Amino acid sequence: MTETTRKELDGEAFSALYPALQAHIQGMESSYPLDYQRVDEKTRPVIAELGHLRGGKVADIGSNFGMFSLLTSRYAREVIGFERSSPIYAVSQASKNFFETKGYDLSNVRFVNGAVKAVVDVDYDSLLLTLVLYHLNNQEVDMLIEDARKKCERAVIQCRPGRGVEFHRGALTDHVSRNDRFDGLYDIAGNIRFLNDIGLKKIRVSVSPKLFGREVFPVLIADR
Repeated sequence: MTETTRKELDGEAFSALYPALQAHIQGMESSYPLDYQRVDEKTRPVIAELGHLRGGKVADIGSNFGMFSLLTSRYAREVIGFERSSPIYAVSQASKNFFETKGYDLSNVRFVNGAVKAVVDVDYDSLLLTLVLYHLNNQEVDMLIEDARKKCERAVIQCRPGRGVEFHRGALTDHVSRNDRFDGLYDIAGNIRFLNDIGLKKIRVSVSPKLFGREVFPVLIADR
């Protein structure tokens, strides 16, 4: 009997099917533009580092429309995407269903309509945090730190130092950090301090020379 090869979703396949995905989710409710998550200069640096989560049980906090969770599937034992917005969570479910109808095996991915309070109730050993830590309030950051100290062995984080710069210049009037931990968790230094606090000391930083708009979006890759 011939073994069936698992059809895995990668960035190239995601891009190729992206127009059809957009047609599939068109009209769904969302506080974000439905084309917010796509393969571009902002997301490629994260996609390039998802292999660091190979073999892990990954908690993708603030999973948004689910792109990174779905693309992590090919590496991880299990991926759980946590999204607090019910409409955005519904889009992530629809996105997963879309790719499964195209034959991709995403059986190790599930989405949860919840945030950090839901994360502490699951078993994980890896964290995926893309442009999310500054959206958490102080209580959520503290809760995550306490939980991750006990569970997390590796992490991939994308941060947004440009947002912090704009805030300190007084040019940012909305979407400011909801917490005051580690200087709001915008920049590389603040995120390194967060990683050290949860016990991840081996850290490298990847910065693409290609700008997305006027910003760079560094990625931190960490191990215990």
